[in-house]
Amino acid sequence: YTGSYRASGKSSKQIGPVDEWELIDMQADPAELVNLYGDAFYSEVIVELKRELAAHRKELGVPMEGSGT
Repeated sequence: YTGSYRASGKSSKQIGPVDEWELIDMQADPAELVNLYGDAFYSEVIVELKRELAAHRKELGVPMEGSGT
């Protein structure tokens, strides 16, 4: 993971729970036109970003979605 990707689960205009993930390569696609989330090539990046998200949520006391807590 090089830090050149941005994972976005929600746009600033969306209201409500996240129902779709996005993975954008900001260097190769600065216009954010191509969602790489479903691309198997990036599966390790996605796993790492989700791991980091879970750690941050736990650190901040934010319940994980679907956990009921």
